[in-house]
Amino acid sequence: MSVIGLEVFDKTLQTTNEWLGEINAAIGPDRRLACKTLSSVLHCLRDRLPIELSAHRGAQLPRLVRGAYPDHYQPDKQLARFSDDGFVEALPADIRRVRKTAEERVVPSPAGKGARADA
Repeated sequence: MSVIGLEVFDKTLQTTNEWLGEINAAIGPDRRLACKTLSSVLHCLRDRLPIELSAHRGAQLPRLVRGAYPDHYQPDKQLARFSDDGFVEALPADIRRVRKTAEERVVPSPAGKGARADA
């Protein structure tokens, strides 16, 4: 069923909602926090990728997310590349707390695979 009536907009809404749903599954049901988390992670990546690669990655995002991707982008102030640990440290403090809280909710199961503590 078409929500908006234009396939391109329906597709971007569907994809964006799927992405936010996956974030909500990891961090909890706060939709605003999921949006902020997605935005923060994308901006952190964007600011550390070479300009050409950043533009290429941005063009691959769903249209709805693509609109927020260049927000406050200053390519002349490109940040240094980073390691995995550096990436987490580069995220805003409130997003790092979300990550820590989400990790605390995952407990080891007898089979050795993670299981949500609230499941």
